[in-house]
Amino acid sequence: MPVQTHIGPEWQRSAGITITWTPRAQRLDISGFYDGMVGIEGDSMTLREFFDRLKITEAHCRQAFRKKEER
Repeated sequence: MPVQTHIGPEWQRSAGITITWTPRAQRLDISGFYDGMVGIEGDSMTLREFFDRLKITEAHCRQAFRKKEER
C-alpha cells in the first residue's frame, strides 16, 4: 500500500512537495504545488534510481539505520 508524506509548512498544505512511496513497485512518485494553483512537474523513479541520483550508498543507509537503532 502506498505511503505519502508532505514536505512544506504543516500550516500551509496548499504548497509544498508530496512524495509517495509504493513498496511493491519500489517506486517514488514526487510532485509539488505552489499556492494550491501552480503545479510543479513531478517525476517517478525507483528507489535505486533515487539513491543513484543523490549518490546515496549502501554504507550511508547502514549508517543511518544504525544511528536510528542507537536512539
